[in-house]
Amino acid sequence: MKHYLKVLGVLLILLIVSCQMPLPGPGGEGLFSLVANWGRTIVKTTDSEEGVFIHPTSDGGFVSLMETQTDNTERMIITNVKAVKLNATGENEWVFSPAFSGTSQRTGVFILPNPFSQNGEYLIGIQKVNLVNYDTNVELFYVDMQGKEIWSMVYPGSGLDLLNGALFTSENTIMAYGRTNSADGVFEGRDQSNGDDGFVLEIDTYNGESRQTYFYDYQERDNGIKRIYQTPDSPELFFVGEAANSAGVQKIWLMRVYDYQPTFKSQTLLLNEDDVHYFFGGMRRTGQNEYVMAATKRTFDEEQVVFIQFTTNAFLPEMEVEIKNAHEVNELIQGDARERSIGFSHFTDGQSILAGVKAYNDVLTINKFFLINTVTYEVREQNYQYKQGVIYNHLSKKGDPQSYGLTGSVPSEEAAGDERTAGGRACWVEGL
Repeated sequence: MKHYLKVLGVLLILLIVSCQMPLPGPGGEGLFSLVANWGRTIVKTTDSEEGVFIHPTSDGGFVSLMETQTDNTERMIITNVKAVKLNATGENEWVFSPAFSGTSQRTGVFILPNPFSQNGEYLIGIQKVNLVNYDTNVELFYVDMQGKEIWSMVYPGSGLDLLNGALFTSENTIMAYGRTNSADGVFEGRDQSNGDDGFVLEIDTYNGESRQTYFYDYQERDNGIKRIYQTPDSPELFFVGEAANSAGVQKIWLMRVYDYQPTFKSQTLLLNEDDVHYFFGGMRRTGQNEYVMAATKRTFDEEQVVFIQFTTNAFLPEMEVEIKNAHEVNELIQGDARERSIGFSHFTDGQSILAGVKAYNDVLTINKFFLINTVTYEVREQNYQYKQGVIYNHLSKKGDPQSYGLTGSVPSEEAAGDERTAGGRACWVEGL
């Protein structure tokens, strides 16, 4: 009897522990393992919060950018941003939240460490919308290693200026890029007759002032820059964006340039042979001229993520592209739903890419993760989730090959407070 009770006690302890620990992805045929080191709910100070961007830091921790929502007295939902720095075990080191402007809404785009700085400085990229005239502007904040603001700057234009990313080219220089239809402010001098253009703002990290603006156009059609890639073995820059073809269908735009000059070396539109719209979702280099890309293809109201392996030849002005492999993700939600890539990173085995996907409609949101072997192009999938209710918005890996970060949201269990109502969602951050 005593032996029976001991065995029963051990089983109960194991059951309790198993319910408390995160469930790693099972390692079976067609699957792969994702195991979290820790997961944290960030204490919320507004009605609802969710992580939209995460980036590993040199000390083994992470910085995450959140979007916050607050119901004001007029029952209007006001959006703002908040940034948090976490150490290697997921504990808070600092939180930064810019003062709210009553005539504007903010949405988060990115938070990036300055890799050239010895002082631990961070750049926060924001989309700012004026609620009076609905101008959409680029806004940047630069903070120190304690999360204290060094400077902030809005780069005005009277149109739609969409910020998509930024690169540090030195300790004192930021290149912020995106898409614009403005022709005034920092975008003065742009030719409006060609529709939207890609832009790069060269910005001084000392004070946030814009030194100059570069514009990039694809055959006098609407286009914008989604990412700029640098490679250590080439002075060229690889621009990836979205542009309309001659039939007005959105395609993935590839362009090689030297030193940010608007005169291109080679460019083309990827997958330009059909009438399907494509949205860029991430890209990784797997060989000297070989790449794997994630994209969303849209047909009518249906979206589907596709992974594309291709090679490029940029010796001619019309870039040559050869599609080697393509894999379409099975429909994650039946019927009309959105599917978007949330991250695209080299995996720890040295020959695969880890991809995250989010599918959502008006009532349901789900995630799925994929492992793409860049040698055999075998694609495996995994329904990973740290705990029930977590929704992931961004996957990132930089530096340490073992360091992955995930951020998103989880249902909040906090009671109502002075600055928030009960319920809503809270930011979730996870270290893998």
